Amino acid sequence: KDAAACPSFTEALQLCTSKRYTTSRIRRLFMQLLLDVPRWRWEDNAPAYLRVLAFNDTGRQLLKQMKSTASLPIITGLYRNWPQRLQHLSMRQQQIYIKQLELELKATELWSLLQLIPASTAAAMTTSSPLAMSRHRCSNLSINSPYNTF
Repeated sequence: KDAAACPSFTEALQLCTSKRYTTSRIRRLFMQLLLDVPRWRWEDNAPAYLRVLAFNDTGRQLLKQMKSTASLPIITGLYRNWPQRLQHLSMRQQQIYIKQLELELKATELWSLLQLIPASTAAAMTTSSPLAMSRHRCSNLSINSPYNTF
């Protein structure tokens, strides 16, 4: 009841959090409710792709290696090489891939709204290439950076 009176999602989340119900669990429940996706949908499917959000020098080397060894498509740019990513997948795998990607985009948009991130920033985060992180850049990210909310 108290959470409903909170002026922000963050405050509501803090009020709902306890030893039994962690912040992550409550966040997942909120997203599940707001996206109107049944629980079985989250649990039923294995990931259809790997989405790279950021990487450092070690990650860059790992990504080069994974291009030829990964069993799942690796997404580094959302709209780059779209048809080629799906070519080797079966029709069923393609359907799962597309459904999961649509759900991810919907969840990102919703989360951006809850965090009061401008639509243009949210769109850029969704469609841009991953951040290449260096030690210098990591230390310069502010706590309020939109990249720290996910």
